[in-house]
Amino acid sequence: MDKLGTDWFKDVKNLRKTKDELEEIAKSKDDKAFRSVVDFLCACLDCSTTKHLEAFRNVVRDNLVKWKGHEKEVCEVLDKFRVLEEKTDDDDTWYNSRVDDAVEELLERSKTCHKKIRPNVVNLLVFALNKGTETHLHLAKGITWADGIREMLNKANDAEAKSILTAFFEMIKADKFDPNSTIAIAVTSWLCQNLAECAKSTENVTTLSEIINYCSENELYKEDEPDQETAYGMAIRVLMANFLSKNMSNPEHLMLVTPGFIRLLGNEEVSEQMSLSSYVSMFMQQGEVLAPHADPLLDAFINNDTNDAIANVLPAVYKHNPEPFKKRLPEIVEKMDDVSADSHYGFYHLFHEMSKTEPQILMPYAEKLEEGFDNMSSMSYALQTMKELCKHDTKPFLDKIDTLEKVYKSQPMMCYFIYEVESIIGLYNEEYAERVMALLTDKLTTGDATYQSSVLMFMKTVGGRYKSVLEKRRTNIESLLKSSQPGVADMAQGMLDYLDDRSLKSLDQDIKEQKEEVDKLDQRVTKTEEKVEDLADDVSDQRQQLGEVKEDVQQQGEKLTELEHVVDETVEKVEEIDHKTLSAAPAWSRDVSLLMNEEGDYDWRFLAVRLGYGPEDIRAWATNADPTMAMLNEWYNTHRSSEATYAVLKSLQEMGRTDAAEIIETAMEEAGAAIPKPAADEPTNPPPIFISYQWDIQDQVKLIKEHLQMAGYESWMDIGQMGGGDQLYAKIDKGMRGAKVVLAMVTPKYAESTNCNHEINLANLLNKPIIPLLVENTPWPPPGSMSMIFSQLLYIMFHGASSSSGKFWPDSSFYELLGQLAYHAAPDQSLITDEYRNWTPSVEKKEEKDSSTKSKSEKKEKTSSTPVEDKETEPVVNPEVFLSYQWGHQPQVKALYSQLTSRGFTCWMDIQQMGGGDALYGKIDKGIRSAKVVVSCVTPKYTLSANCRREISLADALRKPIVPLLLQDTSWPPEGPMSMAFTELLYIDCRDERTQNDWEGAKFEELLLQVSRHATPTPKPARPSPQAKPQEKRGQTPTKAAAAKKEDGEATTDKAEEPDVPQDARKENKVENVPQTAPTVGNNKHEDVVKPTPQHVQPTTAGSMDQVDKNTDKKIKKKKSKTCSIL
Repeated sequence: MDKLGTDWFKDVKNLRKTKDELEEIAKSKDDKAFRSVVDFLCACLDCSTTKHLEAFRNVVRDNLVKWKGHEKEVCEVLDKFRVLEEKTDDDDTWYNSRVDDAVEELLERSKTCHKKIRPNVVNLLVFALNKGTETHLHLAKGITWADGIREMLNKANDAEAKSILTAFFEMIKADKFDPNSTIAIAVTSWLCQNLAECAKSTENVTTLSEIINYCSENELYKEDEPDQETAYGMAIRVLMANFLSKNMSNPEHLMLVTPGFIRLLGNEEVSEQMSLSSYVSMFMQQGEVLAPHADPLLDAFINNDTNDAIANVLPAVYKHNPEPFKKRLPEIVEKMDDVSADSHYGFYHLFHEMSKTEPQILMPYAEKLEEGFDNMSSMSYALQTMKELCKHDTKPFLDKIDTLEKVYKSQPMMCYFIYEVESIIGLYNEEYAERVMALLTDKLTTGDATYQSSVLMFMKTVGGRYKSVLEKRRTNIESLLKSSQPGVADMAQGMLDYLDDRSLKSLDQDIKEQKEEVDKLDQRVTKTEEKVEDLADDVSDQRQQLGEVKEDVQQQGEKLTELEHVVDETVEKVEEIDHKTLSAAPAWSRDVSLLMNEEGDYDWRFLAVRLGYGPEDIRAWATNADPTMAMLNEWYNTHRSSEATYAVLKSLQEMGRTDAAEIIETAMEEAGAAIPKPAADEPTNPPPIFISYQWDIQDQVKLIKEHLQMAGYESWMDIGQMGGGDQLYAKIDKGMRGAKVVLAMVTPKYAESTNCNHEINLANLLNKPIIPLLVENTPWPPPGSMSMIFSQLLYIMFHGASSSSGKFWPDSSFYELLGQLAYHAAPDQSLITDEYRNWTPSVEKKEEKDSSTKSKSEKKEKTSSTPVEDKETEPVVNPEVFLSYQWGHQPQVKALYSQLTSRGFTCWMDIQQMGGGDALYGKIDKGIRSAKVVVSCVTPKYTLSANCRREISLADALRKPIVPLLLQDTSWPPEGPMSMAFTELLYIDCRDERTQNDWEGAKFEELLLQVSRHATPTPKPARPSPQAKPQEKRGQTPTKAAAAKKEDGEATTDKAEEPDVPQDARKENKVENVPQTAPTVGNNKHEDVVKPTPQHVQPTTAGSMDQVDKNTDKKIKKKKSKTCSIL
């Protein structure tokens, strides 16, 4: 350690020796050890080489010291990053990425110090932005991507936010700034989210608006990739989206960014690519913000075809600035013809607002109102606009009565607005009064009784001017005197009194009765006066007492005033709490939360997994007092209400939580909402197979559908189920929900199709099994949004063959498909034709049947031939040793597989046993059930993998012996669901890299001893060396390979001795977890690992594996399943 900072330490060959010495010193855990670690880290930064930065990251990651309480030392190391040498990727390929890793690792390991080191972090970020070089951009990326830093920067004060905003603005304006570089785009994306969050002062918001304006003047998309944003485009989109959503209640701030936003809307290309018009709907309640910019807003709306959504905000803007709309009304009306009828809602809402004050300017466009009657969303505003125009001038609307009646028949709910317009027409003259009165009288007797009071009210309006017309309807009015509808009988009586002129007579009679009452009252008053005189004396006595009471009342009044203030304050606090607890989730969520919050096997966490949330989300909600309510609020905020409710209900039913599901069903029934059921005109038993395809291969898909029908499987295909007038998406939704399995006909165009992506995403959300069929040659997984879903699936090759019957697929592929379908749905025996009457789901059996017809001489010739690679042949029928591992250690496990098979053990390893089709989990299940012992290769990522947990849980439930191999440092037993299965087990320590590379030595012999207790090896004539392993047929045991060669009588050639290097081993020098693009690898079984966050603790040596011998039989008898993990 005394050579830190010298030329000796700068030599990378001496790094390992210095690091070993540091680890010995750090074991003391004292201040000297902590100082040594800090000095080592600072010395590594001074050297500024890739190896020194890697050593920096490894020392921090190994947790040699605890950073809590050492904020000063953390700041010292952070400040050392300022001395880093500037390099480009051309100078050193990995240098800049190691800078990124080093600062990110330091900030994540010192998370407990974030609050106190925030000023230093902000200063280092500002320093990196001011430098703006490639190295310093990686430094900025490492800072902003570190766990916990984003939340810390969101809480930056105005001074800190100003310094970051200024530095970022100067960086993007600099000549050396490359907006097309990947690192510049990444830093801009993450940093702009923080800038939009922390810009709270007027000064900072002004700077933010200047950034948006500056970026809008530059190229927003790459010249060679027009669909990819530059750093300028990324800045505009991220800043605009985050700032608008967080500042909608602050008109002052919105005023500052609105000019730039309106200017971008005017650019048709930018507006379309960034979907800026969707943000306009946020201004529905902020019309005053857009009002000063009404003219450019109308330009963007009228001149661009992509901004139809602006129509919805025009009424709000008109209220605050009507003049531009009056001048440009002809253009607005003309724009209606270019917009679909479903988007006319905003136009008629605008016309209604204009008709209230300026009906005369709309009179030339009166005929346009009838178009609004064809759409339910715009019908009410169209009728209200017609009412206002009819008041202004009735004559143009005299011939509209028949039109109004047609509207009434199609939409009876609009009857009030229709009655209103007809009554105004009826006031024009007696002829129209008679016609309107006849229509109203008919509705009085044949219409909905709920609206009888409204009908009477408008009959009275017309009859008030033309009494003789109303007189003819006396009989109809009298029939309503005994009506049970509220207010109808009283209104009918009033209309009859009006017809009979009985109003004055009734008043005269009432006056006479009142006069008699007054006379009686006068007599009583006289008697009362006598009594009052007697009471006068008593009043004088009481007056004195009242004075005393008055003083008491005043004191009580003062107390009541104080109490009133307290009550007001309490009410304000209660309202504040109510506002804080507002939720987007339905009312029934409270009752469901009470059930799901109780910890158990199927509590809220299991529901969160079923809804697609990951460990980070579950961990965040677990800190809430009501985690279920927090999860449901997030779910309903990001999904349509109907779809969200259906998904929650379906998940609870599949979990077996009928108690919570009944609460939702009861709430939906009480609210009048129907539980999702098939429509009356649709089949109650939908086809079990849904075919998703792209229309260019429709003929091929029809042929596949025909053969599936012949094999007993009905299938859903849009051309087969769709009819005239059907709603496409509704039919697809119903077909998908009713299906038991989804077939995806994958082609390059299929992967690019938006509708096909929607179908696959819906199938994934509904947890439908998906079987991909490769109909054309396509990279696997296909590029695009489908890759995340298909990367976990195995495809079936469905092209490359032809026959006289027109089939373009191999028969073996179709039989494999039928075998996969049998996992999910049984065939309809009544549909099966002779061609598929006796089909066999196993490809191997079919091949054996075909080969049985060959002659013995052909079999002998085939036996003597060199083995050929065959994907469809199973290597081992029932392997006795199951290898469970996470794909990050696939090369090491492959070496273990080779060593075990060379010792005669039959082993199951996913990449050796898996074939085409979606039989992933079925094959794993069969492998574990058939195995006699499970070898578990434990690493930190292994303990976090959902698929690895499923394998251990199944093995534990089946009471299979488990032999754990510890390949990396981790706590023992591992944290998480696996801990229950590993608690009573002792691991074999294989962390040494030499053991993992060669699988020889004492630890390997110890593994062989444990495996031999449960599995029987096949005797071998000789053990092949690792350097000269024969080239074997995939899955064929070494014994079989040797026997085949011995039978041939051939000596081992150089070609046969050439090692079989798998594809993954050739790529083991690449960065871990890089997705493979070759279509031959379709199995991503263990790639769903979340980035580990817990500390890596050195495992305790709980004891030697030799101790297992004594207790093996006892443990096997007593062992019970401890599987409580969520599958």
